[in-house]
Amino acid sequence: MTTNENGAGASAPTGGDDRDAPQERVATRYVDAQGHTVFAWNLTSSKLTDPVKLYMPSHRIVPIVFVPGIMGSNLRAIKDVERKGGVGGRGFSVTIATKGQRIWNIDSMTSLVKADNSISWPGKDAADRQLLLNMDAVEVDDRGSIELRSEESNVYLPDEGRTRSGQRRREEIRQARLDDKRRRGWGTVSWYSYGPFLNWLEEQLAGATYRNGKPSPAFLELLKHVGSSPTGAVHAPPPLTEEQIKKLVKFRFPVHAVGYNWLKSNLDSGQYLADKIAAIRKHYTDLGMDCQKVIVITHSMGGLVARAASQACGADKDILAVIHGVMPTDGAGAFYKRFVGGLTGEGAGVFGSLVGKVTALVLGASGRETTPVLGFGPGPMELAPNQLYNGGKPWLFIKDAHGKTLLSLPERGNPYEEIYRANPWWQAVNPAWLNPAGLPFNPLLIHRQAMKKAESYHKQLAQKFHQPTYAYWGNDAADHKAWGTVTWRAVVANVYDPKPGDVFFGDAMPTRAWSERPGLPIVGHPAQWRWSPGHDDLPANEGLPERYLLDGKGQTLRCTIQPAADAGDGTVPAGQSGAGVMRGSPAVACRTVGYDHQMSYNNDSVRAFVFDSVVRAIEPIVVKA
Repeated sequence: MTTNENGAGASAPTGGDDRDAPQERVATRYVDAQGHTVFAWNLTSSKLTDPVKLYMPSHRIVPIVFVPGIMGSNLRAIKDVERKGGVGGRGFSVTIATKGQRIWNIDSMTSLVKADNSISWPGKDAADRQLLLNMDAVEVDDRGSIELRSEESNVYLPDEGRTRSGQRRREEIRQARLDDKRRRGWGTVSWYSYGPFLNWLEEQLAGATYRNGKPSPAFLELLKHVGSSPTGAVHAPPPLTEEQIKKLVKFRFPVHAVGYNWLKSNLDSGQYLADKIAAIRKHYTDLGMDCQKVIVITHSMGGLVARAASQACGADKDILAVIHGVMPTDGAGAFYKRFVGGLTGEGAGVFGSLVGKVTALVLGASGRETTPVLGFGPGPMELAPNQLYNGGKPWLFIKDAHGKTLLSLPERGNPYEEIYRANPWWQAVNPAWLNPAGLPFNPLLIHRQAMKKAESYHKQLAQKFHQPTYAYWGNDAADHKAWGTVTWRAVVANVYDPKPGDVFFGDAMPTRAWSERPGLPIVGHPAQWRWSPGHDDLPANEGLPERYLLDGKGQTLRCTIQPAADAGDGTVPAGQSGAGVMRGSPAVACRTVGYDHQMSYNNDSVRAFVFDSVVRAIEPIVVKA
């Protein structure tokens, strides 16, 4: 017996839903390699005369396209990567990665069980990082980890399902469900960061079904959202109605994921996303389904990619709505800090505690290590504060030990000239650190070309957002502070730098020790200060970037970036950047608390916001009888 899930073609999980199988005879459903819906059943006793039901999913498709943040996409080598060098006129070449080898995969690095053909990062130096994390040496890798939900793994087959042949059939169906998710791009993104959310989202949207003319148990749970509005809404929208939620049954919402090469410009990634969206729509229309537009859900830098796809690459015609999560609309002060001092001292909020440690291991714990990667990648540079950051007001401060401001930047509203391309010691990129691999090119020229591309992106997309847009951002001043403004604290100091051969007592070599002298005045404008010879790359003390300078009188200065102090999510500051999405007049915008940047989609209030946004996004669709 074939029936629609709402009596008129309603939605269902793309991978199948067996939650009601024990209560009624329902054939297991899954999707084959061609994208067709397939049902599985075995012959049963002739004494069983009740019908076997085949619940048909809707032919109306609204794909959900998830776009991850920076470093949330898996990358692999597109060719062998060679490191060349020479000593005393004798050259050498060492292969440090082979074609197809995993270069960036959080799941492989957070679990030894999942590790497979991955680069081993411990022991890699700055030159290795420059060669391996080169935007032209890597591509998206779709071999990431994917896990089924428990109900997808529990394949229901009658009688013979318990035999050996039945077990093989069950395993074939499980594999078909995994293969379907992989075809939808789930393997291109970090499962650790996003997998639980993707499974949750698919399950929620698949729950809007009817059984025997009545809402299914899962649908009854969704109907509990009637009368609700999202937490933290800047301007609270009208509460959801039962009619709005029931409209979900008219559609199927297959969840796709689109990883991208996050080292490239977001304009390049935007074109890549636009092409993927067009291909997704074509896939469903070629199957005879009604697929007019997609809903895009983004995390962090994925929002910049989606804006480029919609507003610069022609995908707006294919997008019903964009839902932005913790988007660094105008950049983030944390990225200036990473340029000058690496990925230490950022706490758990930046990537999550475990992911943060892995990221620091790969990208580097000091500016000397991160610069060869971030300095040539337009994508990472597009996350640095732009011309609209902090409302165009200064955000980089140099202060003395008493809190007196000595310099505020940018003074003329141009961070590219005053901070990123500036020559003084506060410059974001030290040219001497750009090319540790000694490649035969002008590293400063290539870096400035990449920076110019980032500047172009900022100017082109600054005021452009898809319509309609939905957005949330973190506004947590208690537990997830971010660098909204960045402050260098300068103080005259004496320093002890231990050297090999020094006599000391104890089990370990002592670390650098400062004796600050805040009573002594600093001499000269900060632009006149200069690096202390031989001290251009100091290991961070207490995890915060530090520079060893000489003032206009030659006095030793200790300059240290101060801890993050602004409300945010641990990475994106609320006032200086997160709220910038308000320029796009979002349909619903929420500022909330209680989550860190990387794992925000695991927060209950965020998930409720996503569900609410999807329901509101489909409201304009006219469903023909």
